[in-house]
Amino acid sequence: MSITAFQNLLSTAELRMLRNKTKATAVRLSDFMGIVPAITGKVELVYEGEQEGAATVALQLIENAVKSIFPILFPKIEKLEKENERYPYDDIVRWFSESEGIELSDELTDADYESLLDQMTPIQTLIQQYQPETKAEDRYFLTEFVLWG
Repeated sequence: MSITAFQNLLSTAELRMLRNKTKATAVRLSDFMGIVPAITGKVELVYEGEQEGAATVALQLIENAVKSIFPILFPKIEKLEKENERYPYDDIVRWFSESEGIELSDELTDADYESLLDQMTPIQTLIQQYQPETKAEDRYFLTEFVLWG
């Protein structure tokens, strides 16, 4: 499954590149939705007859992967917060409550994608604070990773 999933991941990015008529792109976290068919084919064989559909299981696998890696890179997101205490994600939550948010379409050009993510300065600040060694070309993936987290 890992080879097929990897090929589907690259195909998702390549399809965006072809649609936008560009010569290069980078893999985005949202491109991982392209591996769902690779997972569902294998999962259907294992979970045939189960109540959860294979696509649901595939999405849960991706979400669980993000959940397991997130606390390694960033502070744990607390479910219960104490009143009047400052938390690392307060500025991000405030940004969303005070803005119209963003919509990350699969077909955005790299420039538009980066422009949208650059607007989210609280996430950029979080990355700079907790992952200061992040390469410039990896910052957008990590920004989307924080959104998923």
